[in-house]
Amino acid sequence: MSGVLAKKYCPELIFVRPRFERYKEISKKIRKIFYEYTDLVEPLSLDEAYLDVTQNKKEIQALH
Repeated sequence: MSGVLAKKYCPELIFVRPRFERYKEISKKIRKIFYEYTDLVEPLSLDEAYLDVTQNKKEIQALH
């Protein structure tokens, strides 16, 4: 939802200044963890990614 529309529906809404540099810093740390499990990582955004762990580096077995 856009900020304009959110403010329309909730006039008492308070916008907080984002900390994009900190967000990117944490995102890189999380992505590093993903690569500990698989090289098949497809990032979607700063906080989303697809991981193919069919064959994973830690040899974790899937539950059947």
